[in-house]
Amino acid sequence: MINFRKPAVLIVMLGLLLGSAALFYFQRQEMPAWKWNVESHRLPAGQLEFGSAAVDGKIYLIGGMDNEARPIDRIDRFDPEHGILQTLANLPFALHHPAVAALGETIYIAGGFSFAPGDDKRQLKEEVRVFAFNARTGILREVASLPEPKSAFELVAHNGYLYAIGGQDGNFRSMNTVERYDPERNMWEPVAPLVFPGNHLTAFSDGSRIFALGGRVYQNTPHEIVVRNYDAIQIYDPGTNQWRLSPIKMPRGKSGHAGVMISNRFIIVYGGEEYATAVGETHIFDTATNSWQNGPTLNIPRHGLGDGIFFNGKVYAIAGSPRYGLGATDTVETLTVDIAALELLFRR
Repeated sequence: MINFRKPAVLIVMLGLLLGSAALFYFQRQEMPAWKWNVESHRLPAGQLEFGSAAVDGKIYLIGGMDNEARPIDRIDRFDPEHGILQTLANLPFALHHPAVAALGETIYIAGGFSFAPGDDKRQLKEEVRVFAFNARTGILREVASLPEPKSAFELVAHNGYLYAIGGQDGNFRSMNTVERYDPERNMWEPVAPLVFPGNHLTAFSDGSRIFALGGRVYQNTPHEIVVRNYDAIQIYDPGTNQWRLSPIKMPRGKSGHAGVMISNRFIIVYGGEEYATAVGETHIFDTATNSWQNGPTLNIPRHGLGDGIFFNGKVYAIAGSPRYGLGATDTVETLTVDIAALELLFRR
């Protein structure tokens, strides 16, 4: 029998009650807001398979395809607060599936499938050229080309360098190559290749390592090309110049998805596609505990969203295609993220 007259017992019981009340409070306060919200501001038209980056509170949309699969040659700036889309510059050619990343105020645009005037929009001609766009001055300049032409790869900023990870060519051959760009020397150099080749993957830096998630390869059949998605997490250590497979896999294979790294710890991946289906699921990976949690589902399942965007406490899911293959939406969804709620989620 518990003796409630003893002060020590009362203190312990009070602590347990307060702890339970606090846990209930945080669950009740934080978790109901854990959902994707459709924003009132939309893009003027649908867009998919573009590159994107955030600089100074604005989102830059680069290349891609419109709703009729026509390749785009524009660099647009989207103001998410006021819903204004402004064209800032034109690329030397139209392209979709470029790799895009920002280093400070400079947005780098690498590779992709390029199109000259009059080209068949169904062609897949992988590109080798790389451009740097200064988001503050509006100046676009060409920098050193990739060591090899490729498309549908990931460009990751890590400690002042850019890493071009994986990709594919126009014949649906997946690549395991990884190259590093030094903007000070304007030079690319090869580094260790991926464990598995892949394209349409996502990759993130936590300041010490690079995580490559998912991706896909193609399998030819007599009548079509079938997509095989990976559920692997590949981790790169720049100090040893080695990739390794994480023992923890993704909840399911993903490709064509978007994602963000938050607080150099939490990776949120959302959307994507599997064979013949666009998906809307969200998963959160905690690199500190090597564990996954399910997140909320997008209101509109889609792939080809461009790169994941996170700023001002919100994750952005912009445009993309709600159908397998082509077609595009103009919808913008946001997910408000509270770091304390994320930490609570992974303490359960």
